[in-house]
Amino acid sequence: MQTGFQSLYYAGICDQDGRNWKATQPVEYLSRSGVLYRIPVGAATDGASIPAIFWAKLPPFGRYWLAAVLHDAAYQNTLQLADGLKAFPHATDRPLCDLLLKEAMEASGVGPVSVDVIYEAVRLCGAGSFKQDRS
Repeated sequence: MQTGFQSLYYAGICDQDGRNWKATQPVEYLSRSGVLYRIPVGAATDGASIPAIFWAKLPPFGRYWLAAVLHDAAYQNTLQLADGLKAFPHATDRPLCDLLLKEAMEASGVGPVSVDVIYEAVRLCGAGSFKQDRS
């Protein structure tokens, strides 16, 4: 298997209200380290949480969108480790969540400038979201 998402982009993600989405089937991501992560059915996301003032350059649903879904599942502590047909809960700390976002964006072909901007923004400003998602 090749690093990256193991299914089609947006496969298994269902629109709830035009901004919030839920996974309707598992979505798997194979990391560079060989770990297979699974976004489980029911995982919630709002796409990339980019402030509206920046949407002209970085809309919430760009090429990085599925990486944002992975990141949301990691922040919300719903991300799983996949082993064949089985999946196991997998708690990740914030730095790993953010690094997974960066790696998944790179694997999805997101340009390096966008990767750096989004990753640094999350790394510098994501603490509040991480705490809120974990509470």
